[in-house]
Amino acid sequence: MEKRNIWRYGRWLLLAALAAIVGCQSLGGLELNRALLAGMNTKSVQQSLSISLHVEPEAGKETDEYTKAMIDELNATKLELQSVKMESQERMSIKGQLTVQKGTVPFHILATPEQFLLKVDGVSRTIVVPVGFNSLSDSGSSDDLFQKMRKQVMAKYKEKGIDTSIASLIVNNLPNPKQIGVSSTTETIHNEQVSVYKLDASLTGSELLPLAKTFIRSLLKDEQAVKKLVGELYDVLWPVIEPYAKNGELANMLPLGTPMYGDPMGHVMESIIETASDKELAVDMIHTFIKQGLYFALIGVDSAQKTKEGPFGEVFNDNTKVSAKLSFDRNLDLRKSELEFSIRPQSGFDGVSSIKLNIRSESWDHNKPVKADALELGANPFVFERYNGFDGLLESADPNSIVGQWLAERQYDYPELLTLYIPVAASPEEATASDAYIEDGIAYAPVERIADFTGSSVEYDKDVVTVTDAWGTVIRLMVNDKQAEIDGESYEMDGTVRKHGDTVYVPCRFIVEELGASVWYDEYGGELSIWME
Repeated sequence: MEKRNIWRYGRWLLLAALAAIVGCQSLGGLELNRALLAGMNTKSVQQSLSISLHVEPEAGKETDEYTKAMIDELNATKLELQSVKMESQERMSIKGQLTVQKGTVPFHILATPEQFLLKVDGVSRTIVVPVGFNSLSDSGSSDDLFQKMRKQVMAKYKEKGIDTSIASLIVNNLPNPKQIGVSSTTETIHNEQVSVYKLDASLTGSELLPLAKTFIRSLLKDEQAVKKLVGELYDVLWPVIEPYAKNGELANMLPLGTPMYGDPMGHVMESIIETASDKELAVDMIHTFIKQGLYFALIGVDSAQKTKEGPFGEVFNDNTKVSAKLSFDRNLDLRKSELEFSIRPQSGFDGVSSIKLNIRSESWDHNKPVKADALELGANPFVFERYNGFDGLLESADPNSIVGQWLAERQYDYPELLTLYIPVAASPEEATASDAYIEDGIAYAPVERIADFTGSSVEYDKDVVTVTDAWGTVIRLMVNDKQAEIDGESYEMDGTVRKHGDTVYVPCRFIVEELGASVWYDEYGGELSIWME
């Protein structure tokens, strides 16, 4: 299972929001570009955060009961993360609570590269959400070669510091808004007096598009920096891709054909390899493509700025307001923030005057030793399956709890699924005719059980196995072979067909998906779940 940097997406979102609001030029002794980039290098930190929404009814207008109930429910909703402990960019715990009209729901999350663990008030079992690629779920994304290449690329991406390079390009080209100021003061942050640069910035929706145009023009002029970034990305990607492209493995993933079988399209791959091997030429081609995209973006932003009606006109006007109050310490770490987004809907929200979103946070222990709060799986964790998890979750919830009531109200919103559970044996030798087993990361299951569940028939002719589904699709397999013939066309499976005694085992994911079903491996429960609507 591939590790993911769970912090990367959050910090990119934060950088984009702050950079758009406050700009990046030096002001009042505070170097904004350095301050924003400092956040990209955060390895560990503790934090608290709250998010609240306020919907203001339209004054002097009678509001119907539905709209009034919706406004009351939204105004009562608040998310509070009282303790966020980022131990590293790949491990983090969160303790907090969600407040709604009916009450408060405390929760505890532990996020790791392999899984999210969630303990929520009202649910007796620890909820497990696997992350990363699962070899039994999506056949496209779980291809072994793709996983191997992605892992190598991400390792080089991190080693080269590409995140910082991209962020530098962005922040060095963003202009400052008109309403912005910086002062030196002292703030109380996490019960500590901290000397800070306090930045106050605000802008309206009508200022956003002109700022975007200035930013795009600046990028177009900063050709040297853009080319430098493209070159760094080339140094990350091409050394990984090149060997697989040259030995032909990559061609099997792409619909370009192979010249050895006389397919003229196969020469496309040869041409791509030859061009990509020349770094100067490849960088110049990619840079030209990026410039063309920026030109189109500039035209699009300019066109949106001239549009006074429709969705663009409703958002990009003086009634839309964004403000930020940011406190940076002398190391330029962001220690305290308050962001407010306000919009006045002009259509589709009858009876609503304005909608405001408020986000407040404090942080401390930047790049100091931080230990994420542990969360135990318990004796019987609940592994959340993507398609039928809510049914099982409802069984584990207290019907009198807020979560239990919420799940009960929504249990009929999900399609009814037929599910087959196959126990997974510890080894092929221990598997019975009803069991599956896993070998080298590939699940093998009895073809008879899969066929019976999907309404398919199975015929045997010595070592030839023929599976015919309810729609007439014919799959021919051969024992000890990886090739599958489907309606006369040959495909390579991720494993060979096996025979143990009188039972034929097939690569589960491949066959299940060809028969129109889906499969998930519950490693905690030790079983395969196969389902179809």
